[in-house]
Amino acid sequence: MVTGSSLSCTCSVAPSAASRCTPPSGLFSGDIVYDDRLLDDTHGGDQKDYVATIARLRDLPVTVVHPGHGSSFDRTRLCEIADACTTARP
Repeated sequence: MVTGSSLSCTCSVAPSAASRCTPPSGLFSGDIVYDDRLLDDTHGGDQKDYVATIARLRDLPVTVVHPGHGSSFDRTRLCEIADACTTARP
């Protein structure tokens, strides 16, 4: 967590994915969550922490997710991905 910092988003006039990223509706998730097989078993990774992070992301009031890889997706897909990740673990 970074404290004392903020992220601002400059939106274009043309309708595009960038124009929908006005906080808090947009999430830039990087490699944490994306629309493909999630890699939660990488060397040195902590599966329990990863699942907890996915559960926290699911609870965010976002409407669009911009992953580090692949296409952006909506909140419904975020919830599907998070639910599959968190229910598949003990």
